[in-house]
Amino acid sequence: MKRWRVTYKEELKDNDFNKWKAIQFRSNWRRRAKGLGSDLNEVPKVPEIIEWLDKQMPFTCFFTGEDLGREFGVDHIVPVARGGSFKLDNLCITSPFINGAKGAMTGDEFTSLLNLIKSWNDNGKDILRRLRSSNTMFGGKK
Repeated sequence: MKRWRVTYKEELKDNDFNKWKAIQFRSNWRRRAKGLGSDLNEVPKVPEIIEWLDKQMPFTCFFTGEDLGREFGVDHIVPVARGGSFKLDNLCITSPFINGAKGAMTGDEFTSLLNLIKSWNDNGKDILRRLRSSNTMFGGKK
């Protein structure tokens, strides 16, 4: 049974990437919502996530505009820890690096930070790397 499931998931990833990603996201969001005591009915269904992903193509980072291809994640614009929801209008496509650096900042706070550090010599790469590192160290996203 397990072997069939693994084969199915591998084929799905190759043949219907958005469905594969939607299944992953929904499973992860339901687990997180349950752990936080959030309403599980708030978590979108797989067909809704697929439709949302289709509208997001081509996948570009919400915060940087970087082309992400198939290497992307989804982040909460208003973090769940700060009252945000799992509804699609609170979600955005991001690079895994940016998602980790953003941490529990809201989208507006993080955008303000990005605008501030654009003028720095390294465009803030060092500070973003440090933010991502500290977010992981102190129990944030990995």
